[in-house]
Amino acid sequence: MIFYKKNNADDKLFLELQTKLNLSYWIAADAEHYYQTCKDNINTYDYKRLVKQFDNASSIANEFDTNNLEMSDDHIKAIKILRDFVTYSIKELDFRKKDDNENDDCDVINLAYQQEKFINKFLRFLHKREPECYLQTAYLYFSKGMLSLEDQYWDSKRSSHYLRNRRNYLVNYLNTAIDKIDSGIKDPNVLDFIMDECAIIGIEKFSDKDIDKYINLHIDFMNMWKECITTTKNSYDEILSGNLDEYVEAEEISMLEYTQNNYFGIINELGIKINQMIIDKMNIEFPKTEIFSRRVIKNPMERINEKWQLRL
Repeated sequence: MIFYKKNNADDKLFLELQTKLNLSYWIAADAEHYYQTCKDNINTYDYKRLVKQFDNASSIANEFDTNNLEMSDDHIKAIKILRDFVTYSIKELDFRKKDDNENDDCDVINLAYQQEKFINKFLRFLHKREPECYLQTAYLYFSKGMLSLEDQYWDSKRSSHYLRNRRNYLVNYLNTAIDKIDSGIKDPNVLDFIMDECAIIGIEKFSDKDIDKYINLHIDFMNMWKECITTTKNSYDEILSGNLDEYVEAEEISMLEYTQNNYFGIINELGIKINQMIIDKMNIEFPKTEIFSRRVIKNPMERINEKWQLRL
């Protein structure tokens, strides 16, 4: 953050509040992901545990009080922007609401637009070469790319250039997202910004092994997003080419959804682990968390084997 290293007490409080919000978001995303993947088979016991964990995350975010915070104006402005987005996102991730909602596509679109607004507000508080800046910029272009798939994005589908333009918009946006993350992975300054967080927490609390683990979690997180967006781009590039027959196109979409589901599961797990490590090192009180996404992460070869079994 651009305001770090001016007041250590402010930085420490901000990092604590930011981590609580981030962890609440990732717990909610993890619960929603697991429910949507397993809702046809989930038992009553797991469902109750899932709801309890989701509600705990929601309560922490929604009961978050930004009044009377003793931090600099920039610290406070940034945490309020994050709080507003996290509380909105968790509300939209509530899987109980989704089951009763016939306009789920509209909710997804609205969330993407809200994310774009959040990123545009939040970016001004980030150093251009810190990992969060690379990631948030990539999210921005990834969201723009996925929105370009929605019919509402286009004035008319009747244009002879509709399919080609849709493909070009998507590929260009996703290529930009990939480039942003790739730049972050290759930027040596990223490690310095990661270490800044360790310094705020208290470098004496980290062994060499802890530091390696903390850095690797961040790098793995960026790599998973890069792989996810790359796979999405390559698949849609083929799907929107117009060269596939109906059966092959359906297979390609099915495989993409399966692969994305795995990536999002891994990303949720890494997001929780990164923030849980900060929680532990700062001795912050936070409800115990189970990572449900671990249960549904599969090897892509399992999907291929399932397809062959169905054909036998």
